[in-house]
Amino acid sequence: MSSASQFAPWDGDPSQALAIAQLLQRVAGAAGVHVYTAEVTADGGYVCQLWIGGAVERMLGTLPPGMSPEDAWEACVHPDDRPQYDDAYHRQCLGQETELEYRMVGFDGNVRWLWERCIPGRGESGEVLIWGIVTDVTERRGIQDQLAEAADRDPLTGLYNRRWFERHLSEVLEVRGGEQSLGILFIDLDGFKLVNDRHGHAVGDDLIVEVARRMRDAAGELPVARLGGDEFLALFHHQPGNSALASAMEFAELLEETLTRPYDFEDATLWIGASIGVATVSSAGCSASALQRAADNAMYATKLRRRGKAA
Repeated sequence: MSSASQFAPWDGDPSQALAIAQLLQRVAGAAGVHVYTAEVTADGGYVCQLWIGGAVERMLGTLPPGMSPEDAWEACVHPDDRPQYDDAYHRQCLGQETELEYRMVGFDGNVRWLWERCIPGRGESGEVLIWGIVTDVTERRGIQDQLAEAADRDPLTGLYNRRWFERHLSEVLEVRGGEQSLGILFIDLDGFKLVNDRHGHAVGDDLIVEVARRMRDAAGELPVARLGGDEFLALFHHQPGNSALASAMEFAELLEETLTRPYDFEDATLWIGASIGVATVSSAGCSASALQRAADNAMYATKLRRRGKAA
């Protein structure tokens, strides 16, 4: 068969049109890409006139009996993504093209990320039509989230890194404003350099990993970050019935008691100390940088007092 006859254009034969439609359906379904045409109804809703690709159930799971695909789709939009989803549809009805990524919570319980591009227009009778393409990008989003998570973590300990902590602290302060219950602890290990000098950096790394584990256990759901070397930051919220400072001091005492217990390794038992500085919103203002500076200064003041006592 010649290439000319093999790839001959459609000549209007209905059987050939059916074959083309079936081919598109198979290819789109296999690729996880879905193309559709929807008509906007007078009540502001829509009716899907054409859907090329896998069945809607492929994205949403088995639909409840009697529920239309359109109602099922709307019911599955993730609540957190509903505002931007509705805004996109509103803009489509105004004739604007949109591109959006949003989550769907399927009837099978699975959460999927979808990418959708919509181009509005008019049909022959003047009706508002939306031509769209939608595809499942859950796997790609998962990889992106893993990369973002890795970028926010200290590679040795798995704790958050400085960049994440500073960004998170700024966001928390912006949301909660001048609320007096927030504060941070600046933790610096005492004697860690001596461990590195005597036992080598491999043992020092093992010690830092164990320190991080103890911090994580003591802090629970409160975020802890490693700034680098033997310096750490922890965010805290005060407990009801206590002042912010009292809660911070209780947390600091807990951390110090936890971190100064002996560390038993295969070839050695090690001891280190911990100098901890506390700063609260009430004492340092609402700026993230001011809060960190105050905690850093408080940590050095603690360290100097201990050196003075030792002398």
